[in-house]
Amino acid sequence: MSNSTTKKVRIALVGLRFGGAFAPIYHAHPDVEHVAICDTNEELLNQYGDKYGFERRYTNLDDILKSDEYDAVHLVPYMESFNIYGEEASVEWHMEDGPLTVFKTAVQQGERGRKSDVTLVKAPSRPDLLPEELAYHITNQAILDPNNPHQSVLQGNGHHGSHPHLVHEFLRSIVEERKPAIDAVTAANWTAAGICAHESAMQGGKEVIIPSFE
Repeated sequence: MSNSTTKKVRIALVGLRFGGAFAPIYHAHPDVEHVAICDTNEELLNQYGDKYGFERRYTNLDDILKSDEYDAVHLVPYMESFNIYGEEASVEWHMEDGPLTVFKTAVQQGERGRKSDVTLVKAPSRPDLLPEELAYHITNQAILDPNNPHQSVLQGNGHHGSHPHLVHEFLRSIVEERKPAIDAVTAANWTAAGICAHESAMQGGKEVIIPSFE
């Protein structure tokens, strides 16, 4: 694939079940030349592409990598929905075209189970740090799905406004030829904690050492 950073960035996004929340942000970013979408589910691919106006469509990642038409590929192979691990929690991962794994909440009997106090922390979404085209995804909201409050924001503004910031930092790192703030090592360290927590939970709380990727 081309490594050129002298012109606008050409992006391919793979995996639309969760990645669909990112595609409109890339499309709106002033540093992007064009965006391709990819999903092995051709029906989903075409429905999404038709709805949001994406002409470049693929069902195979290899075709993207061999094309030399893209500067970066954003892989989004899953979407997750989870609560705090423990005897009163549940975890679910939905793998793209893979098995659906659901860990049911344990039924509390008597004093069984641990109680947890939860403190909610609201972080500012800071649209002022974004290009105007991306800030729009934070400052303008719409009800996408009344049955899913998590999606009651403008398409593209997931996780309370973090998606536009992640996309912007990733694209600017390509244009400026530098490491992004969340680089591969940082991402691996953050992800490893969740994987090890899962392994611990599946073994009844057994200690699992989190590896370091430094």
